[in-house]
Amino acid sequence: MAQSTSTASALPRNDQADVHLDPSVSRFATLGSLIYIGMGLCHGLVTLIDAVRPTFLGPANPVLLEQLAITPVALAPSMMMWSAYLGFNWSHSLGLLTFGSLYLLIVRRAPELLKRIPAFLLLALVVAAIFCLIGGVYWFYAPATVSAIGGACYLRAYLGLRRHRG
Repeated sequence: MAQSTSTASALPRNDQADVHLDPSVSRFATLGSLIYIGMGLCHGLVTLIDAVRPTFLGPANPVLLEQLAITPVALAPSMMMWSAYLGFNWSHSLGLLTFGSLYLLIVRRAPELLKRIPAFLLLALVVAAIFCLIGGVYWFYAPATVSAIGGACYLRAYLGLRRHRG
């Protein structure tokens, strides 16, 4: 027993346990991250449904859907447009999940990164703003609005971090 204690004390000390973010910074960064994780999960679910029975992401015109299923992609003629479209939606879901999960992991497991490098939260804000812009230009209002809310959470966390940085 004494040997395992001395071995444990010989290991480098983990200073992460001593680093805490201001509760409001942690709360808003966590909320922003959960919003993006939620968007990724919802988008993935909708994509899964559409992969089985086109319902949400496909064209409302069934004739156009049939055409997409048999129309090759110019870059890769063996790939059909509908398959490519589903693949793009799967990768979009994965990107949202990865983005949200990465920031949630940083906030919860490595808060010292945010304290030492506030640009991590600034980067999250920039990505959220880009998602909001893309949503407003190419999608419909709901993804743009939810992206704006996630971005506002990251902005609030960033401003709180800057205020509490001494």
